[in-house]
Amino acid sequence: MAKKQYNNFAIDSLPKGGTAGVIDVRNLAPASDGKVNISMKYYQKTYECLSDWTKDEIQGFSSWLIKMAERTPDQVTSTTKTCHRHQGKSKHRLPTGLSPDVALYGLDVGKKQRVHGAFVGESFFVIWLDRKHRFHE
Repeated sequence: MAKKQYNNFAIDSLPKGGTAGVIDVRNLAPASDGKVNISMKYYQKTYECLSDWTKDEIQGFSSWLIKMAERTPDQVTSTTKTCHRHQGKSKHRLPTGLSPDVALYGLDVGKKQRVHGAFVGESFFVIWLDRKHRFHE
């Protein structure tokens, strides 16, 4: 099988006469390009669930994901208009597996919508969704 490059992943294509390409999941390691990766590994749906968001808010969230993938962590955290570092201890419990010393940020997704989470290297771990900007009330 021939390897094709697609969105930084190597994809094996079937020989001529095959019906479709086959993704070899053993090789799904995206190239590190210094840009932000978004992870939902520590997402806490008990605080707020994405299904509570309106169609327009979800479309805004999708656009935000695309914008984030074009920026480095330094570019994101240096923009104080849209990135807000949490001050003091959070009243919300951190998920198991995250250090209590991790720096937490609120990132603007839309006019009111934010996501709260932590940067670890190039990855931003979304922990809480904040549709109506009520997280710190």
